Amino acid sequence: MPKKGPGAKTIWVWRERVKALGLESVIFEWFLGEVANAGYMAKKGQIVDATFVPTHKLTNKHKKQLEKGEPLTKHQEQQKDKDATFTKKSGISYHGYQNHTVVDVRHKIIQNFHATPPQCS
Repeated sequence: MPKKGPGAKTIWVWRERVKALGLESVIFEWFLGEVANAGYMAKKGQIVDATFVPTHKLTNKHKKQLEKGEPLTKHQEQQKDKDATFTKKSGISYHGYQNHTVVDVRHKIIQNFHATPPQCS
């Protein structure tokens, strides 16, 4: 029987620790070095993509609560993503980020990435 991988909570706790210690770029650079050492180098070009990534939106219950002047609870407040912004695409409003990714054309290995608030269009 195959071994079961770590649960979602374990991965989330690990990811939060990595972020708190500022190790994302260190780990990513190490990984790219290992990929290059294995012979997978970008030689034929790169794909640059800017994809919109939606975030959690407040529910109607939360909106009504705010309209009544009732503050959100601590847990409700933690669910709000204060860095994300709104944008419109094809007349539809979205709340989230724009994920910028550079990918090697041949091997489909991510070479670089970052997220920004979306640009209004």
